[in-house]
Amino acid sequence: SFEETVADFPNIVLACQLAAVETCVRPLQKHGGKLAWHYLGRHIDAWVLKPLQDAHLNRSAASRRKRAQGWSQRHAEAKELMRRMAPKRARQNARKKCERAKRLRAKKKRQQLEITLSLENAA
Repeated sequence: SFEETVADFPNIVLACQLAAVETCVRPLQKHGGKLAWHYLGRHIDAWVLKPLQDAHLNRSAASRRKRAQGWSQRHAEAKELMRRMAPKRARQNARKKCERAKRLRAKKKRQQLEITLSLENAA
């Protein structure tokens, strides 16, 4: 009767709520991803994500190109420096060679001047 109906009222509300969830929310949850992609996601992809990805690729390619250009420029500068320093280096090497030969001659002369005295026992 009336008291039983009033006492059963929370169960009726809960049953209606569960029916609404089963009828509306579950299908929306199941197909919502497709709908969101169709109406929103493809535009976000085309207008936001794709330009971001392209900008990243352009930045990385420019960075690689810049590093390669810097390397070739440094390499060319080093090569030019080596070319300019070649006569000076040749003079230094010749000077070192002369000094080494001079030291060897002095060493040989000292060895020739050394006199070793060896006494043998005559006993």
